[in-house]
Amino acid sequence: DVFLNNTIEKQALRKSTTNNIFTQQSPAFEKFTTANGLSENFIYAITQDSKGFLWIGTHDGLNRYDGYNFKKFIHDASNNNSLPDNTINDICEDRQGNIWLATNAGLCRYNPAQNNFSLILKWITFTDVNQVIAFGNYIIVKHGDGIPTLLIETATGKQFSLDYKDRRNSKMNLKGNFLNGSTELSKDINGNIFSAINMNGKMVIWRLDTLSKSFLFFKEFNIGTQNATYWVSSFFVTGNNECWLALRGLGILKTDMNSGKIKYAFTGNQMQTGFIKTITRDAYGNIWFTTGAGLLQYEILTGKMKNYSNLYGQGFYKAAAALCVFEDKMGLIWAGTSNGLLKIN
Repeated sequence: DVFLNNTIEKQALRKSTTNNIFTQQSPAFEKFTTANGLSENFIYAITQDSKGFLWIGTHDGLNRYDGYNFKKFIHDASNNNSLPDNTINDICEDRQGNIWLATNAGLCRYNPAQNNFSLILKWITFTDVNQVIAFGNYIIVKHGDGIPTLLIETATGKQFSLDYKDRRNSKMNLKGNFLNGSTELSKDINGNIFSAINMNGKMVIWRLDTLSKSFLFFKEFNIGTQNATYWVSSFFVTGNNECWLALRGLGILKTDMNSGKIKYAFTGNQMQTGFIKTITRDAYGNIWFTTGAGLLQYEILTGKMKNYSNLYGQGFYKAAAALCVFEDKMGLIWAGTSNGLLKIN
């Protein structure tokens, strides 16, 4: 595991050259920018592959980090096998070890054995692919502010169109039912895929059934407002019938999906911004939020919200928006911001 080995070597080196570093006040943050080799400082997506490499998608290029150096992948107009577009919105790895990229040119796949890229879905059909999630033998794709309706079997490349079913298991009219909202995708810790939308104050959640190639009705509950313009920007379903919601223009809600009771609310005014981009849960059960004003963490043990922007706000990361957050195999938190990459130990 290249990345993990390099990280361990770095930690061992620091321990040997610093007097009892782990019992003293050690730096909690490490920053990476174009000065360290990144292709661009505006970071949209982060993941770690099965070999341990960290992949970072930016507004201007793809980067692979081995714990020491960044390798950059940039679009080359003269090479059809190069990265098709430099704006990388999302990244995931399938079971075969291929890296899938949601780009502004469409969906593409990095082929490690050939060290090249294949454009799978062109922008003419799928404009601004902004979400791609791997699970089992499939990936699911979302584009623009539209409805996730495409499933791809990664081993064969076979594509399936997805239906949405109502609580009576009848096929829904997507254009009619989803006209005033945007759906988002989420994967829980068990690998289940969910889709959600705010329908005039009712949050409706579907769960993907790969056998029927359909999103089946899962839950419906009120969110305390009938304003349909509070679109879902991100959400996360827990194992105890709770759902964390990030609503554009409103804030963060934790709700009981059975009763519809709102257990926790953190509004846009409290975080000094109405923009929440992503929600992620770490191995300890803490919930991380990326916002236009920086990085937030809900501590599961205390039930309190911690604003990391106040901690790293001096100097380099002051006023930086947090755009994505990822926990690696060693439990380190990586945050992509509008001003570079942040590692939190």
